[in-house]
Amino acid sequence: MELQSNNLETTSIKAEKTSCSNCSKSIKKNETFCGNCGFPENGSEQEKKKFNYSKKLKQNVLDDSKKKLKNVKIVLYIMAGINFIAGIYYLTQPAAIAEVIASIFATCIFLGCALWVNKKPLIAVLSAFGFWLLIQILTAILTPESLFQGLLLKFIIISIFIKGIKSAKDYKDFSAKLNFA
Repeated sequence: MELQSNNLETTSIKAEKTSCSNCSKSIKKNETFCGNCGFPENGSEQEKKKFNYSKKLKQNVLDDSKKKLKNVKIVLYIMAGINFIAGIYYLTQPAAIAEVIASIFATCIFLGCALWVNKKPLIAVLSAFGFWLLIQILTAILTPESLFQGLLLKFIIISIFIKGIKSAKDYKDFSAKLNFA
């Protein structure tokens, strides 16, 4: 008799649960919002539309961030390529071993950061930007006249990095929000 009573209780508990139509997690039938993603499973149609609209806006920001991060990756690949070509050039110069090593090192850093953008975009872009700034500072110390050479290109690179940092932050924030919403 006791076993039959337990089966009835288990059946009634199962009957009181349903799954969220947004994230498929189990929720109680009387709960208005999913505890996992916040979807108004038992809410009004207006609440469901508002939730879906908000989710679509977040997805649009995420997609835009991905495009901008792709541009940063392209710039990082270009920087790696320029440093690689500079390293090959320095190989042809007598007594330029320090420049060859520096060019190879910079190539590896920029290439690594470009590949790292896929896994940790914010850290990768910040690292690449910091390394690029370090190169600019060291170059300015060694040859002060280089500080004002290529100003337009330097401003373009800085603006790309700033947009990349913002996009990486947006990507991090909105991908986290979309995993729960």
